[in-house]
Amino acid sequence: MSKKSTLLLIDSYALIYRAYYAFPKSLTTSDGLPINAAYGFMSLLLDVILKFKPSHVVALMDSEGPTIRSGEFTEYKANRKAADDEFVIQIPRVEELLNTLDIPILKVSGYEADDIIATIDKSHSGEWAQTIIVTGDRDLFQLVDEDTFVYLAGSSFSQSKLYNVDMVKEKMGVTPEQIADFKGISGDASDNIPGVRGIGPKGAIDLITKYGSIENIFKNINEVDKRYKTKLEESYEIALLSKKLATVDREVPLNFKLEQANFPTLKYSEVENIFNRLKFKSLMSKLSKLRDAYPELASNMLLIEEDSSDNEAKIKEVEGFVELKELPTDISRDEAFLYIEYSESLNCLAISFLKGIILFENSYYILNSDDIKTVVNLIKNKRVYLYNLKKFYHLVRNLNLEFNINNVCDLGSAILLHSGGRVSYDFKEQLYFFNEYSRDIDLLSGVYFIKENSKTLNEFIKESKLLKLEDELQIRVAEMERNGVKLDPNKTKIELEKINNQLQKLISDIYSEAGHEFNINSPKQLSDLLFKERGLTSVKKTKSGQASTNEASLKLLQGTDKLIDLILSYRELEKLRSTYLSKLCDYIDPKTQRIHSTMDQFGAISGRFSSKNPNMQNIPKGEASGFNIRNLFVSEDSNVLVGFDYSQQELRILASLAQEEEMLKSFEQDRDIHKKTASEIFQVSENEVTSFQRDVGKTINFSVIYGISAFALAERLKVPFAEAKSFIDSYYLNYPNVAKFLKTSIENARITNFTETVLGRKRYDPNINSSNRGLRSASERELFNFIIQGSAADIMKKCMIEFDDILKEFNAKLILQVHDEFLFEISEESNLEKFIKSIYYVMEGVYDLGVKYKIEVKYGKTWGGMKEYTL
Repeated sequence: MSKKSTLLLIDSYALIYRAYYAFPKSLTTSDGLPINAAYGFMSLLLDVILKFKPSHVVALMDSEGPTIRSGEFTEYKANRKAADDEFVIQIPRVEELLNTLDIPILKVSGYEADDIIATIDKSHSGEWAQTIIVTGDRDLFQLVDEDTFVYLAGSSFSQSKLYNVDMVKEKMGVTPEQIADFKGISGDASDNIPGVRGIGPKGAIDLITKYGSIENIFKNINEVDKRYKTKLEESYEIALLSKKLATVDREVPLNFKLEQANFPTLKYSEVENIFNRLKFKSLMSKLSKLRDAYPELASNMLLIEEDSSDNEAKIKEVEGFVELKELPTDISRDEAFLYIEYSESLNCLAISFLKGIILFENSYYILNSDDIKTVVNLIKNKRVYLYNLKKFYHLVRNLNLEFNINNVCDLGSAILLHSGGRVSYDFKEQLYFFNEYSRDIDLLSGVYFIKENSKTLNEFIKESKLLKLEDELQIRVAEMERNGVKLDPNKTKIELEKINNQLQKLISDIYSEAGHEFNINSPKQLSDLLFKERGLTSVKKTKSGQASTNEASLKLLQGTDKLIDLILSYRELEKLRSTYLSKLCDYIDPKTQRIHSTMDQFGAISGRFSSKNPNMQNIPKGEASGFNIRNLFVSEDSNVLVGFDYSQQELRILASLAQEEEMLKSFEQDRDIHKKTASEIFQVSENEVTSFQRDVGKTINFSVIYGISAFALAERLKVPFAEAKSFIDSYYLNYPNVAKFLKTSIENARITNFTETVLGRKRYDPNINSSNRGLRSASERELFNFIIQGSAADIMKKCMIEFDDILKEFNAKLILQVHDEFLFEISEESNLEKFIKSIYYVMEGVYDLGVKYKIEVKYGKTWGGMKEYTL
């Protein structure tokens, strides 16, 4: 390792995730926001920089949405549970820290961080530099060679180790270039890569050591040991697919120049400031060591001290832009551009002003917190472009000011919609949309840059009905957040105590059945107990060769041993306790005694809502372990909850857009569409359809929307691949117009690079014409699904706008929007029947697609205990 330069590649998401579990969750800001993952990640990052003194550093992130691998196998990583809210909320914090360190963050649509790392390593490692990959994932061992090393973070960061070729061979039993072949046979439970059933890591090592690769094994299949031969022959396609899923892609299309990764180019004082703000006191000594390790940082500090007006100077150079010393009481021009950064907060009621700027035609003014009232008065009758209309509305409401949105355009929303999904609702990413890739652009220059380039959006802003809907919707969503939902804290504590008691009883029963105590949460101890002590046959192996004890594996063994059933019951209850019951009360606002979750109408590319603090979209529906968590959400004493739910909305949209007469007729006649589909597939009458057959019909009905493969359907239904393929073939044979609509939609997308919803929301993806089959397949599924799911989201949003007059008339509140469901709260003294009919008729007639909508209505005092209301 004597190369002059070192390129450090940071597998960021993997390390943030590891840090989240390695550092105590008690690490929070003064506002109570979690920072343990951000702190742990930064601690490790500083350690590796000090250890290897790199000349170049890049942080890599996975992209959102489908990847080239999910294009090949829809079940890829599908077994992973949703990340905790406390983890997700820290990702932007880590990105802020990386930006302050001036380390570029790279993510590419359709690819994982591993692929980007492999591509950069291939392009830049060798002649001029060695590459060190910092990760917590052994998948990247396949990149190790004489110029590339993996620094693997241990379960404790202090146990991290640098691996070379020999060390990888010693650790894994195969060489780096054989890692993908190894996983092709043994599989990988963590990524849901199937591998060859019945052959674990030891067998995989034996085979790879002898034959070198999967392809060579099958060339010599008649020579293979008989204990492996039959299993391999039965899994030929699966083995090759598994190898492909495990192989990193070294040809990612990158818009990246190595000069962007020069290190260090950070401003030391800015890093110091953010560390002080986050109370990262224990990291200050590492920061000092960083300054000592890189002498150029000292001169950088002097430059900052000599020119503290750096930001203002940059913007003044742009077309003579001048700074106003005072905020005017009136604006002579008709337009202004307002940009505000807000304080972090657990909910909307705590949002406050952090810093901001208002731009006029040839001048600007730096805002302070005392200027907001004047600004609100200034923009009342002017055309104003701003960022994050919803947060501005919250800020104004929190200050008890009035705000008129009639002349306001949310430029962030405009850019997002105009880009057709090519950028998210993120200021820096939207800079990239206008081809501004400067890493050191300051806030003022960035705002000015977007303001000037947004002139290209003028026609779109004037004509787009969708933009008007989204801007108006931001206020409706803000009101929904402010309304909040009521959680019964006493009932929650009682249920938590009950579940704790149930867990203790289960633990006692588990120990009694096992014959001794052990760590129930330890996969290794549980594996040893089940498969060594009790002699059960394991169904799957983990990547370390251990018999898998994950939920999917244990469910396949249900009924074979009483201990399996006890363990599954324990896990279900423990998940309920740790994910929901133990945390929900923390989100109750002390003033309102309600939970004010943050709803994001731009959170999903389809247009669906996402939410955080807490994630209300993931609150389980129905009972789990005899308990319905939705019963904890209640109305105020004198109110009642009313829920409206579109039934099978996406299937109805598919039937109408495809003009599939048989499906449309079924919906019109209120027949069971899943039985109907099953009867066609199995060629039996609807009365003869079994529960299994109906499940197949239901799975396929919904899977078509998501473009499920025969492999994935076989896994999901636990049937052979050929049978799953026959189900899909039969489905398209019986519903030919669906097949035709799918084909036509994809063919049009190849020409235009986009698909669109019924309201004209576009989703661009050039990968639809990619030469990479996996990436192209993923794009096809995503673009087709967008038509259906995006149209459903449009309809929900249009409803929310049209509810406004009804809510005012009945003094009712919309408190939640979850998937295809609306939840309202209304006084018991109101005319409930008239209110329900008014909302029902809006939902029934909001957008005529030529299909009958079915709307289920329920009411009651608790969200989970609502009773059906018949109109």
